[in-house]
Amino acid sequence: MKSTHLLSVLVLALIVSLNARAEVGTVPSPAPAVTPAPIAPAPENSSDLAPRLTEAESKLEIALSSYGLLQKEFDALTENSNKAAAASLSEKNALTAQVAVAESRIATAQAEATRANEALASLQRASAQYASDLATARALIRQLQGTNTIIVTENYQLKTRLAGIANSAVSLTPPATSPGEKSHLVVAGDSLARISQRYYGTANRWQDIYLANPDKIGLDGVLRLGTQLRIP
Repeated sequence: MKSTHLLSVLVLALIVSLNARAEVGTVPSPAPAVTPAPIAPAPENSSDLAPRLTEAESKLEIALSSYGLLQKEFDALTENSNKAAAASLSEKNALTAQVAVAESRIATAQAEATRANEALASLQRASAQYASDLATARALIRQLQGTNTIIVTENYQLKTRLAGIANSAVSLTPPATSPGEKSHLVVAGDSLARISQRYYGTANRWQDIYLANPDKIGLDGVLRLGTQLRIP
């Protein structure tokens, strides 16, 4: 708006100056003659136009000076506006870069969270598999323990049978019952371990009962009902 107003002032001042100059250099046309001989017009006094020309030139100079000041102000405003735009653009670029960095960090954090969840799920699967393997191992250990017990028992029974066979080869007559020995009549539910527990207070001496009655106990260690066993 300032530039438009200044331009209007300059145009007006220029028009005034041109009009003043035209009035100074122009002589009005003579009036039409009423007689055959023309009458020369008296020249107009130009002393009245000089002040007007001077005033117009002064106004033009002032207008030009004002235009120069306004142009400087306009240039300064333009420069400040450009600087502000550049600063705004720089700040926008900085914010854009910060947003990009933040988005990159968020993406990295999300990727790490995904990897952590996958690792946790893998750990849970491994833990479940470990628990299953442990249960299987425990069952296998119990089975092996049972098998080992059976093997030990069978081994001992085999040794006992071999010892009984050897004793039978040496002497076919069973040893006489000593005065301190007792006897036990086999009934339903009896076993060497239960008989040992009853007479000795422990089930571990069933071998003694077995060795004392090799002719009354079968090779498989099964007790027959009604058998009278010696308890040494």
